[in-house]
Amino acid sequence: NGNAFIDFTPPGGKAAYRLEGACTNVDVQALVLSLNATNQIEGKLSGTIRIDSADTTGLHTWNGQGHAELTDGLIWEIPIFGIFSPIFDAIVPGMGKSRARSATTDFIITNGVAYSDNFEIRSAGFRMQYRGTFSHTGEIDARVIAEPLRDAWAIGKILSTALLPISKLFEYKVTGPAANPQTKPVYMPTALMMALRPFKTIRGLLPDDNEESSTMEIPSER
Repeated sequence: NGNAFIDFTPPGGKAAYRLEGACTNVDVQALVLSLNATNQIEGKLSGTIRIDSADTTGLHTWNGQGHAELTDGLIWEIPIFGIFSPIFDAIVPGMGKSRARSATTDFIITNGVAYSDNFEIRSAGFRMQYRGTFSHTGEIDARVIAEPLRDAWAIGKILSTALLPISKLFEYKVTGPAANPQTKPVYMPTALMMALRPFKTIRGLLPDDNEESSTMEIPSER
């Protein structure tokens, strides 16, 4: 449900408007199919959006805010969310494609660019946190931190502490088109690489970090 106010008086053949909308328990799979997309995406979506000012010249004029929450979601075929699926599957088979119990975010929109600093995805096997922007043209500029086994029942916090030395492996910069994002590690110092010798096979499963960092390898055990 929602409402909109449209003002046709501005000159130049454009109209100004503001709007509000809300949805509850939208079947994401049905929504994706209605848009003729082929991704295997599932879940229930609820949220609100309020556009305080905009005009009909384009989405770049949107200014407002909103909130979104997805429950029981399968979203890993979306490239910006599935970047760590191979490595999580290597740690525990199937973990990288487990359903997300929840994915929540609050965001503000300025000149057609949405910004969030609390986009969080939680599943039984891991937790992911995003901070950054998403534009009306589909461009993303964000940082993602993943914590495998962070929410595992009873032992999640203990495992998270034990895995702290390698946690920086899972902090990445994600940029470019959301449909084909570029990924690059934020931290990959030599000292960390040496400490991770037992995890050399994990390094090979991490997202391709594109150019210069792709030449860095974890030293082999002797």
